[in-house]
Amino acid sequence: MSDSGRRRLSVLFLCVGALLTYECTYSELIYELNGRAEYFKQVRQRYQAMLDLIQGGYDVVFVNAEIMTRRTYSDVWQAVVEFVHNGGTAICIGDFNRAYHRISDRNPPENPYYLPNPFNTAGLPWKFEEKYSCRIYLNDRYTPLPDAHLANLPDTYHTHSIFLTGVDISDAWYRSNPVDIAFLPVVEPHHVNPRVNPFAFPVVRTEVGRGRLGYVGEIGTATPISIIMAMAGFPAT
Repeated sequence: MSDSGRRRLSVLFLCVGALLTYECTYSELIYELNGRAEYFKQVRQRYQAMLDLIQGGYDVVFVNAEIMTRRTYSDVWQAVVEFVHNGGTAICIGDFNRAYHRISDRNPPENPYYLPNPFNTAGLPWKFEEKYSCRIYLNDRYTPLPDAHLANLPDTYHTHSIFLTGVDISDAWYRSNPVDIAFLPVVEPHHVNPRVNPFAFPVVRTEVGRGRLGYVGEIGTATPISIIMAMAGFPAT
């Protein structure tokens, strides 16, 4: 793929089977992508998603589709992984991450209706951890991005995210403070909120094949758009 600083990027936003309400949740991101991408397309139909992924022509794919967690849609996720191996950038956000966290919480790994850990398909040891509500900080051990991308990244912000374990710290864009307390939903009258796992991370990106796979664990809308745009490869404005 060509360097993002030399030309605008073509973006495919996968929301297969999603309700139209997702456009409200991601309205700011969609508005930004519409304005800055050379070409931007949202796809809600499975056959069209497969066609676009196989035919190529995109630089970045956003994966925001709960239905893609089902085994019957494994071909779509496999096409995303192949897209990354061939040099593209894919970023997992929103409903895709939320669904997998719920599956790992409530269903045994051998559940016949859902895909196993999607990151294993991409050859990564990442695993879904807890949902944490806490302040996170720019990771000073992250392999630096070009200055043009880093310029607009906040040093810290508060997130409500599903964190990942099994992540190399050099792939983590943000980390928690080990002494911070996470505000998890109270499920018992005297429930004590655990401290954030210092080996779990909410915003990560790594190289897979000739491309990159990113993850933004935010389940709300608190993640600054500048972070998602930088992860996609757009230079700071």
